[in-house]
Amino acid sequence: MPMVMKMESKTGPELEKDYLQMMIEHHKSGVKMADMALEKAKHAEIKDFATKMKATQTEEIGTMTTWLDKWYQTKPSKAALPDDSKMMMDKTMKTSMALEGDDFDKMFLTQMAMHHNEAIKMSELEIQKGTQQEAKEFAGKIAKDQQSEVQQLRGWKKSWYPEVMAK
Repeated sequence: MPMVMKMESKTGPELEKDYLQMMIEHHKSGVKMADMALEKAKHAEIKDFATKMKATQTEEIGTMTTWLDKWYQTKPSKAALPDDSKMMMDKTMKTSMALEGDDFDKMFLTQMAMHHNEAIKMSELEIQKGTQQEAKEFAGKIAKDQQSEVQQLRGWKKSWYPEVMAK
């Protein structure tokens, strides 16, 4: 989890600025994955999940962008992401583009759970070390909501693809 590692040694405004910048980029990649799911997923439940996730994360990107400007007089920047994160996101997107049906769904369930787990860890660091109460509460909501979504994704994976869960 390169984004988490980048944040671990920081505190206060420095951590919070990184959290907001990286979470914006993290959400943007989640929105791209949701768009792919709307096009490629086999299960209607995944398409419904993707629709809700896209709406929520797009709204959250707006909130975080406003805070970056208001509190830190800066704009979102993909440059805030560690190179490892950029490479992993690009690789996941390329792999996803080639998949269809059940193969896409298995990948989406796995990758989105991992993606959310990174957001949860980042949000936990913001809660512990951030400075703006509003951002800390926001991070708490992200962590709670995405933990619930991870459970949903794992439940579907277990129900639809028990052979994958056995690995």
